[in-house]
Amino acid sequence: MAVRLRLRRFGRKKQPFYRIVAADSRSPRDGRFIEELGYYNPLSDPMTLKVDEERIFYWLKVGAQPTKTVRNILSKLGIILKFDLQKRGLSDDQITEEMKKWEVLQLERARRLDAKKAQEEAEKKKAKEKAQAAAEVEAAESVETHDEPEKVSEAVAQDQEGVEITKPAKSEKEIKTESEKIEKSPVKKEVHKDKQKTEETEQKVAKEPKAKLKPDEEAQKTEEKAEEGPVKNEMPAANVGKKNSSEKK
Repeated sequence: MAVRLRLRRFGRKKQPFYRIVAADSRSPRDGRFIEELGYYNPLSDPMTLKVDEERIFYWLKVGAQPTKTVRNILSKLGIILKFDLQKRGLSDDQITEEMKKWEVLQLERARRLDAKKAQEEAEKKKAKEKAQAAAEVEAAESVETHDEPEKVSEAVAQDQEGVEITKPAKSEKEIKTESEKIEKSPVKKEVHKDKQKTEETEQKVAKEPKAKLKPDEEAQKTEEKAEEGPVKNEMPAANVGKKNSSEKK
């Protein structure tokens, strides 16, 4: 029969605690066990851990194999190291010296962990302060943006009352772009068409009076011809007189 040192679960849902037991490897996790060797509560701060070292050494010497979790728990207590030193055949004095060294190393490790935790907490505080400062800045900016429409309305009211508001002068590029937009716009095309229509109508109107004046011009021409007619008749009479005088001679 293979014996294993493992954890047996107790407690409610999400609030577990465990007991370290020696049980047959074929039995289920929470099934039958041979002997109870200690208990382990990971939820308490700090965690609670208590074991019977003598019985654990007995089961290890007999050949019981601890699970991975139980091995980690026993290594934190120094039981696995002590068992290895006994296996090597060291004396009790040598084992005590090695265990003292191990305890010093554990204390240094705990100090490093505490310093790391303190540093992480300080960084978290700085991050919170930065977040609060950023939130305050955003709040101030939002207040300024809410105040800007009021200022604009005041400026419009002053403009309506007659106060001149200086506007920045436009650059040449802006003027060109605006003129190009106006030329391309359909409104300008319509205006151009209207101008052409008005010009055509004006030309028609200018032509109509000339057509009406044509009869008057013909009347004037006939009058001029009538005036010129007797003069032409007189001239032949004078010529006739001259001919008669010549004949008499």
